[in-house]
Amino acid sequence: MRIHPRITAYVMRGLEHEFNTVQQFQTRAALAELWSETELAESYRHKAIHALSHVERLTQTLFLMGVAPNSFTVGAVRPGQNPAEMQALSIAQLQQTVHLYDDACQFCLRIRDAEHHALFQSFLDEALKHYWQELQTQAAQAI
Repeated sequence: MRIHPRITAYVMRGLEHEFNTVQQFQTRAALAELWSETELAESYRHKAIHALSHVERLTQTLFLMGVAPNSFTVGAVRPGQNPAEMQALSIAQLQQTVHLYDDACQFCLRIRDAEHHALFQSFLDEALKHYWQELQTQAAQAI
């Protein structure tokens, strides 16, 4: 089966996004640790490890397509100046994740690519779950 070039591009974009996510979370974990926010640091470390599992799945998908991953430009680090700002930045990053994987899902539906739709849908479902959890946490802290 021939893979549509836009599917390959979505997988590459997803891989780049997940690498950036790992960098952001690791940076926030290190900063939170310096602030003696041990629980917050551990939470960001856990999130980074989870994002690395996405990196692995996307990399495997590229290899199955017969494509090697490209090198990526890692985006600017935005750690935040306090825990509340870190959380706001994490929510913004999750919004980007949702948009990316939703776009990929919609395209897969248009071209009837069920296999890659399932991959992107699993990432989208996870991102939406994490997004709502972050919003609930933010709302609870505001009270």
